[in-house]
Amino acid sequence: MTPERLQLEILLLEKYFPKRFRFVNLYLPDEYLDVGWKTQNGTVYRLNIRLNADYPNSLPRVYVVYPLPLLKKNGAVLSGASHEMHTLSNDGEMIQICHFKTEKWNPNQSLYKIILKARIWLECYERHLATGETVDSFIKKIN
Repeated sequence: MTPERLQLEILLLEKYFPKRFRFVNLYLPDEYLDVGWKTQNGTVYRLNIRLNADYPNSLPRVYVVYPLPLLKKNGAVLSGASHEMHTLSNDGEMIQICHFKTEKWNPNQSLYKIILKARIWLECYERHLATGETVDSFIKKIN
């Protein structure tokens, strides 16, 4: 990410998510954005948005890193790729969530928009915990 793009991203994030984010390892291969979020139910989550060296040209990966492990309504650990739960993978603990289709990503998108989509996922996940319905069923209702 260029310094100019970083400043643009910071301006947006400070405006809409003040004191909820921090960049970690800027300009290093393992650069990411750490974001804290509290859902409407009051549950606190932490997200890591992993930035590739060519961001914004490539789609960042979003991981839920707290709380761990994420569980399904039935108590099973949420793991692996699942269309029904809108997850892509996990690395043994952290689950990667789906936020953008790769073909819909372009450099004009922003970290702000990724956080909004991750927030929607978190709220749908919370509804899954309450009802047992899949994340996908809730996302279809709001689209």
